[in-house]
Formats: sequence, C-alpha cells, structure tokens
Amino acid sequence: MGNHKPLGQAIVDALPVTIAVIEQDGTIRAVNKAWKRFAQENSGGRDVTSTGVGVKYLEVCRKAQGAFAEEAPHALIGIQHVLQREHAYFQLEYPCHSPTEQRWFLMSVTPLEQGRGAVIAHLNITERKLAEEAMQRSEARVRRLIGSNILGIFFWRGRQITEANEIFLHMLGYTRQELLTGKLLWNAITPKKFEELDRKAIATMKRLGALPVPYEKEFFRKDGSYIPILIGAAFIDQAQQEGVAFVLDISQRKELERRKDDFFGMVSHELKTPLSNIWILTSLLNKQLTEQGFLDLGGNLVQLGTQAQQLMKLLTDVLEVSQLQAGYLLYSEEAFDMNALVREIVSMLQQVSPDHAIVITGTADKPMRGDRARLGQVLTNLLTNAMKYSEGADPIDVLLASTDEHLMIRVRDYGIGIPAQEQGKIFERFYRVKSGRQGSFPGFGLGLHISQEIVKRHGGVIEVESVEEKGSTFTIMLPFQM
Repeated sequence: MGNHKPLGQAIVDALPVTIAVIEQDGTIRAVNKAWKRFAQENSGGRDVTSTGVGVKYLEVCRKAQGAFAEEAPHALIGIQHVLQREHAYFQLEYPCHSPTEQRWFLMSVTPLEQGRGAVIAHLNITERKLAEEAMQRSEARVRRLIGSNILGIFFWRGRQITEANEIFLHMLGYTRQELLTGKLLWNAITPKKFEELDRKAIATMKRLGALPVPYEKEFFRKDGSYIPILIGAAFIDQAQQEGVAFVLDISQRKELERRKDDFFGMVSHELKTPLSNIWILTSLLNKQLTEQGFLDLGGNLVQLGTQAQQLMKLLTDVLEVSQLQAGYLLYSEEAFDMNALVREIVSMLQQVSPDHAIVITGTADKPMRGDRARLGQVLTNLLTNAMKYSEGADPIDVLLASTDEHLMIRVRDYGIGIPAQEQGKIFERFYRVKSGRQGSFPGFGLGLHISQEIVKRHGGVIEVESVEEKGSTFTIMLPFQM
C-alpha cells in the first residue's frame, strides 16, 4: 500500500495530455507520464533531463530551437503573465513539425491558488488542425466556384431559393434585392412540363443524397422568356429540406442543335421530292422495258429503285428527328387493335424477308389508344433491326402480354447482340454501335431514337437487354390510356 501513488497523481498520469506543474519562478515541480513519454520520443537519443523536475522551464522557452523556436517568445511572455497574475489563463496554438510528420499543439497555462505557480498542459491538436486546413481548402474552392463566371449556383430550403451567386441571378434577370425578399421559388420558375422530371430528381436525391448525373430542363426568366439549363443538385440537410444546385446555361448549345436540326430538316424536305420522282420514274421505266422485252435491263433499274427507297428512308428519319426536336411531329389518337397491327406488320415483313420466321405469341386483351401509324413505325423498326442483325434463318419472337393498365410488346432476336458498354447509348440521336460487326451495317442511327420518342409520347418506355453473339430483346411498355 505504501508504494501506491496519491490518487491525484494517478489520475494525472492517466491523462493523454502532457502536463507539468511549475513553481512561481518557473521551476518544474512535477510532470506526468505523458510529458515524460513525449520528451523521450522526441529526444532523438539526446539527454532529456532538461524537461524533468527541477528544470527552469522559462529558460527552456528562452533557448528553444527547432519548430517551437518561433512561438517560444510568445509562450514565455504568456507564462510570465499568468505567474504574475496579470492574466487569468493563457493559450497558444503552435506547430511542432518534424521532417516526417506535421503536428500542432495547444499550450494551456492555468495559475495555481495562492501564487503557488501554474499548470502547463500541451494538447496534441494535429487531427483538428488537419481537418481545419482541409475545410479551409474546401471552402476556398467553393468560394472560387461560387464566384466564377461559369456556373450559376443557388441554395434552397423547401421551395425557396435562399441564396444565389451573381451568375445565377444574371441568368434569370433578377436582382439580389429581389432574391432577399424571399419570394424567389425554384418551382415557380420551372415550366410545368418539367414538373415530373423535377419530382423524380427530388426522389433520387432523397434516396442517394445527391443527383448522380445532371439533367436538362428550363427556367423562366423574369421577363417571361425561358433559358435551357443543365442542373445538378445535392442535399446539404435533408431533414431541413436544404440543398444546393449547380446550373449551367446551355443556350448556345441548344441554338446550335436547333440550327443543325433546321438544316437537316430543310435538306431532307428538299431532297425527298426529287428522290420520290426518281423512284416513280424508275419503276415506270422498268415496267416499260419489261413490256418491250428488255429483261436484261430490269435488274439494274430494280437496284436503282431500291437505292432510291433507302435514301428516302434515311431522309425521312432525319426529317422526323428535326420535327421531334422542334416539337411539331404530329400525332393522332384513336382506339385500335394492337393484335391486328402486329399481324399486319409481321405479314408485310415476312413477304419482304422470308428467310426469318417471325413468331407471334400472346395477345393484347383490349384496344390500345394512340397513334396507330407511329406505333406501327416503332414495331417495323424493331423487327427490321432484328432481321438486319440476325444471321442466316434465325427466328424472331414477338410476344404480347397485358395487364389491366399496360401492354407489353417484346421483340427478341438471336443475332449478333449489342456490347454491354453500348447498350445505354443506342437510343441517342445519330449513335451507332462502333464495335463488332455492326459497324458494317448502313444507317444514320436514328431509328431507335425516333422509336423511343414515339413510345415516350404515348407515356411508355422502351428498354433493351442484350448479350453479344446471343441476341437482343427490346421491350416496350405502353399504358392503354394516353
């Protein structure tokens, strides 16, 4: 029992903070284990008695070298002020770096009662300082981003835009004073046609915390015009419905796309009439030559007519894409029998390409409502693609199934398939698979894009599953009511 330390000393030794008690003249009276351990670890093999009991700590500060030397005069003055009761306490943050490590400490000096000296503690605050520096760097990057002239940035709470940078305000034509009134709401400046897109974006953020990819939409400007934008967003505090959004003005890109679409539309329109005339005249000439017995010339004319038809198909696709982008591709709405439409298209294609057996299974249980010709165009495109990308006499399956609310149409081939990395892009405008044997097939890469837009217009979705060398399956889901 007699060898046990006093309880107070045992407690002080258990603390991770380096602690020393100094007399009124600055002489070290006592130190804890952490102080001794730190001195030993940083001695580099030198004598460490200078940090021990009986040492004049103020002299140590006066003669300090190394990383602490620059801060030592401040420490010395602070300790003296506490010992002389000029200050109730003293604190100093200082670096103590080594060649291999960056460290920071917080010195705290507290007086003892009745002028009996002071307690000096050194707390390692390296982790906190590194975190603070990282935060400062991050904040500096954010400030540069917010102050840039590239991205519009706004913060929101609920529906209210609470703060925004000047670029965002300039995009929309509002002043900072108008923002400060609290009446600028992000849903109020969003056109109605994008409400569903925003709803899905909010649902994604609630699930993931942020949008994995930005999306395109529009905002109303103050003057009533609109601006096309690319927007990304993330929650800052989901519980409080607070977040930040990054907005990029894509007006120039959209204008270039519009001009390109206008150009393609104009060229397509101007070329369709002469090509139609070439095809008609070729057919008439072939008929006349056949009647006159010039059978050897008929094959060439048939080929010429076929090439003219292919050109007309390509021009029609380009024209329809430009109309889709401009928003004036016309749709009709009528009730029709999807079973009859599928049989009609399959029968027509079987005559054109008898090598592929197209097998229909299942039925649509009730009439579909929509544009019969446009949906027929989608089915024709999927089936002709299935034939194009299937070798030999591989069969093609068409499956119809329905629920009370939806119709499913599935077109499956057993052809060359689509590489996995390409499957997410095949519905994009002008996109054609670049790898594999598909590069040898003609076309502009517009058919699937047009098909997807038609299906979307009917409130449906179209998806693909494919395995290389085993075939592809395209699935269309359509609501019975538009």
